[in-house]
Amino acid sequence: MANPSDRSPIEEESIDPDKEARMLLNPPDQSAHFTSNVNMDPNNGQVLLASIDSKPKSSIIRSGVGMTKQELMKYANDPFWVRLRTFLFVLFWIIWFAMLIGSIVIVAMAPGCPVTSSLPWWKKSSIINLELDKIDSDNRNSYASKLTDQFGEIESNLDKLAKMHVNTLVVGDLDPYILLPNPADDNTTENEIDKLRNKITSLARNGDDIKVVMGLDLHKIPKSYVQNKINDSEPNDIYIESKTPSPDLKPNEVFLNYSSSKAQELFRKAVLAWMKTKIEGIKAGSIYESVNNEIKPSKQAESDLLKAIKAAGQNKILIHTAQDLPKNVFDENDAANNSDMAPDRTFWTSFANDFKSPKESLAKIFEPYVQQEQRLLSENNTDNESLTNRENVGKFWRTFLIQHPNDPVNIIEKKSDRAITEAVIMAIYMMPKVTLITQMDLKLLNQKNSEIVDRMMKLRQEHPETMLAGRTILPKIKGSDSLFALYRGSKTDNGYLLLINEANSKTVANLDVNELPFQENVLSRKVLLTNSENTLNNVDADVSLDSINLDPKQSMIIEFNVK
Repeated sequence: MANPSDRSPIEEESIDPDKEARMLLNPPDQSAHFTSNVNMDPNNGQVLLASIDSKPKSSIIRSGVGMTKQELMKYANDPFWVRLRTFLFVLFWIIWFAMLIGSIVIVAMAPGCPVTSSLPWWKKSSIINLELDKIDSDNRNSYASKLTDQFGEIESNLDKLAKMHVNTLVVGDLDPYILLPNPADDNTTENEIDKLRNKITSLARNGDDIKVVMGLDLHKIPKSYVQNKINDSEPNDIYIESKTPSPDLKPNEVFLNYSSSKAQELFRKAVLAWMKTKIEGIKAGSIYESVNNEIKPSKQAESDLLKAIKAAGQNKILIHTAQDLPKNVFDENDAANNSDMAPDRTFWTSFANDFKSPKESLAKIFEPYVQQEQRLLSENNTDNESLTNRENVGKFWRTFLIQHPNDPVNIIEKKSDRAITEAVIMAIYMMPKVTLITQMDLKLLNQKNSEIVDRMMKLRQEHPETMLAGRTILPKIKGSDSLFALYRGSKTDNGYLLLINEANSKTVANLDVNELPFQENVLSRKVLLTNSENTLNNVDADVSLDSINLDPKQSMIIEFNVK
C-alpha cells in the first residue's frame, strides 16, 4: 500500500472532494455578463467582465462597438453625407481624366527616338582603313612574324585612334589562309602563327571603343596548293588561272575556284578561323568560279561568306568591295542583299580625276541629293520635318572610299593644294546618307596628321540627325563667284554651314537666312572653325550671315545652335 506522504500536491488537488463545495460557497468576485447597448436587441453586444453588484458603464459599453445596418441607414439620406458622396464621386473622375490627359500630353510632347537610331552601327561609324606594309606571304614564318609586329603597332596606337574619333578600324588586305594549319609548318612557324592569332584576338577585344574588321584576299589560293597537287587520283580544280585582268585580278594570276568542293571547304575553314578571333567582320572582294570555261564572280560565294559571318553574330558585317552599283545613287540595287556595306570603287577616282574647283566639282556631287529632297517635298506634299523618318532613313545609302589628306598619293592635292584638299574632305564628310571609309597608311599614325578628318568624324558622331539624315541645301551666295556654300540642318539638331573660298584673295559672303530651313528654332550662329594652309583654328565667335569675311583659300564652318 502506498504511503500517503508519497503523494504529490497535484494528485491531492485533483482528488480533493471539498473543492467543488468551496467554489459554490465562495464564488469569484468577477463573472461574465452579456450586455447590449440597444434595449432588447439580441443581435448586438459584447462580453464584459464586471462585478455582480456593479452595472455596466455606458462608456465601456460603447467602446469599439460599430453601428448596426439599421442605424447606418438612418443617415443614408442625410444632406451632409449626400453632398460628401457626390463630392468624392466627382473628384475621383476629375482626377482620373486629368491623369489620362496628362499622360497623352507627356507622350505627345516627349522627344521621340532619333531618326538615326534605326540605323545599324556600321552606317553610323567613323571608319579608317589602315593599309599595312606589303609582306611576302610565301614564307609563312616571316609573314606571321612581321604581321604580328604591325598589329602590335596598331594596338599601341588605339588610344590615338580613339582621340581621332575613329570607332571602326579596317585592317588589310591580308593572306586569308595564314591562320590555317599547314603540314609544311615547323614548330617555329606554328609558334609565330599562334602569336599572330593571339595578337589579332587581343586587338579585336580592345573594348567597345574601336571595332576591328579584317580585309582578306579571299580570292587568292595558298601557294602550297598550286605547287603540290592535292591527290593525283582526284581532279585538281581548286584553283584557276585568270586570262584577262579585272579590278581584283591580274593577268595570269592563280586564284580560288569556288565551283570546286575542296575550294569551298578551304574557304569555309579560313572564314571560320578569322571569325574565331572575335573580329567584327570581314572586308573582301569577289570570289570567282569557273562555269563552262567562263570565269565570273560567284554569287554563291558571296552568300556563303555573308552567312558564315552572321553565324558568328548578327551584328558582324561584310564589307564587299566589288559590288556593281548603279551610277545614280537613288536607283534601287541589290547590293544590300549580298553585303552590309558595298563601297563605291569609282567614286573617289572619278571625283578626283574630274576635279576642277570646289564650287564646280562639289556642287556636282551634292546636286542629286538636293534635287531628290525637293522632289520628295513636292510629290508627297510634306514638310521638312517629315522628309526623313526612321523607316526611310537608311534607304539609298552609299559607302564611299576616300583618301586621307595626308596620303602622299592623294589625287586632289596633286591638282590643287593642301587647303583646298582639306576643304573638299570637309564637304564630303557632310554628305547625306553616306558612310565614309578613309584610307590611311599605317606609317601616318606616328606623323603629324591633318586634324580635319578628326573634327569631321567628331561632328558626324555628335550630330547624326543633321549629318546623316538632315536637309541638304546649296544656298546662293551674294556678291562673290568664288565661294561654295553647303548647309546641313535638322529641327532637333544643330545645323552647319560650310563655306569654301577657292580664290587667292579675300572675299565677303552674304547669305539670305530665309533660304535655310529650321531657322525658327535657331538660338545663335557661331563660327565653329576656320581652316587654311596648315592652319586649323577653333573660333567659337558669333557671326552675321549678312557679312562673312573669308581669307584666300580659307574654309569655314558656321554652327547653328537650336533650342
